[in-house]
Amino acid sequence: MLHDVGNADVVLTANETHDVDVIGDAHTAVLTAKLHQAGSVGGKAFDAELFVTDTWSCDGGRWRLLAGHASPVK
Repeated sequence: MLHDVGNADVVLTANETHDVDVIGDAHTAVLTAKLHQAGSVGGKAFDAELFVTDTWSCDGGRWRLLAGHASPVK
């Protein structure tokens, strides 16, 4: 994922999160949502709708992503 963020061959025309739900407490949170991404990789177009789950931890007042997962919406 980090490689793709800085890759000039990856062009995003849409990167929109919706239907977001967050549960947790002061130290841990789990986010679930749908993510719409569209664009191209190396000139090849894509358009995807994904279910995402991210697990976050708060340490010293800073939230850090511990784990993330995405699966295609069927």
